[in-house]
Amino acid sequence: MFTSYAQNFEDVMLRRALNNVARGFYIDVGAQDPIVDSVSMGFYEEGWRGVHVEPVASYAARLRTQRPDEVVVQAALGAQRGTLRFFDVVETGLSTADPNLAARYRESGRTVREIEVPCLTLAELMAPYADIDVHWLKIDVEGYETAVLQGWTSAVRPWVVVVESSAPLTRATSHREWEELVFAHGYAFAYFDGLNRFYIRLDHEELRPAFAHGPSVFDRFALSGTASSTYASRLRIEVDSARDRAEELKREADASELRARDARQRTDAALRHIAAMEATISWRVTAPLRWLSRQRNAARERSVRSLQAAAASVIRAGVSAARRSGLYSHIAPWLRSRYPRLWQRAKRVAIAALIGMPRAPNKRYVASFATGRWEPRTTRDATIIGVAEIERLLEVEIRQRRNL
Repeated sequence: MFTSYAQNFEDVMLRRALNNVARGFYIDVGAQDPIVDSVSMGFYEEGWRGVHVEPVASYAARLRTQRPDEVVVQAALGAQRGTLRFFDVVETGLSTADPNLAARYRESGRTVREIEVPCLTLAELMAPYADIDVHWLKIDVEGYETAVLQGWTSAVRPWVVVVESSAPLTRATSHREWEELVFAHGYAFAYFDGLNRFYIRLDHEELRPAFAHGPSVFDRFALSGTASSTYASRLRIEVDSARDRAEELKREADASELRARDARQRTDAALRHIAAMEATISWRVTAPLRWLSRQRNAARERSVRSLQAAAASVIRAGVSAARRSGLYSHIAPWLRSRYPRLWQRAKRVAIAALIGMPRAPNKRYVASFATGRWEPRTTRDATIIGVAEIERLLEVEIRQRRNL
């Protein structure tokens, strides 16, 4: 799909007319920026090459950077060779050789810088290309079109000529001042887009149907979003927003990479420290002591578990004997009324002993009579009841035994 960079779809119209030309050649007089409002950029992306004429040094430098395989002529064009007093309207496409326009720009508050630039004629510029087809020539010189066309005295004739034909920043047409100069080289008018006039060479009448109407959906083109026209403003905002977001993501990625690199460096430093420590004599000498310490801790844990199991077994036996003898039902009420805190503690110890397994302090458990273990709390197992339920059942049993 063709991408349009031009200010007023000039490139779309030219591409439609020259669609059968695979890799053509162009001359862009008053090229300005290599991307913004560029008539040639879309063609350049499709393999076309050409010549750019741009007297402003900053724009000529951008063209050389962006188009290193094209010819950039840093000069102005006029009726004769020499030097020219030129007015650079800073960072705009309004730079001109017309002193009257420059004065108006100054009055409107624009920054205008007067410089002297080399001046060539259009005939001198096109002379090296007399033996090849120049497929299109564009002239956009902000009110200096007549002088440029007066310098066209060679036999080199591009297939299509596009000339800006509206006075700068107005809708007033200016073609009556210079159009006869174009006709004199064997051209016919083909199309006016509101800003530019298109002319086709008389021996290329087959191109005329391409200029029957303006750009349409059938031209299959996309906007670049870089044009200065208002119709591209929203797209330009979205492009700028996407570019800002991409830059933000890149900064975040760079920051993440720095953090990861720092983490790797700390990890590597720690591993080196461990390796250095393990390589010391003291680490190797104390290895048996560390092994003995681990064995002692393991034995201590086994001993504690064994004692807990034995204590639980004794308590279970005692509770079972008390319940069989009826002693439990007589002692429990007296102990509960006389020593309530001791009674609560004894009940909890007895319940834990009955279950026979210590609980982790950071989890919630309930007692399971089905498994004889403490189980994590769940609402799906009907065989599991909590400590509060066990205490309530004990109280019921005590009352039942007292009533016997």
